[in-house]
Amino acid sequence: MNRVNKNTRAGKNGKCIQCPECGHKVIVYHFSWGASMCGWKAGGCDTMVEKLDWLVIG
Repeated sequence: MNRVNKNTRAGKNGKCIQCPECGHKVIVYHFSWGASMCGWKAGGCDTMVEKLDWLVIG
């Protein structure tokens, strides 16, 4: 697994990313954000995680 960086692109079908704190996975369709709350909808650790700390799956 690699961290999100300035060259990471989501692509047409989105990209699966994983929270470094709890391992919760989510699909994103763009990276035009600076930080995201883990588990915003369900199942995460409810921690604010910086974009460059998220892990890219696959």
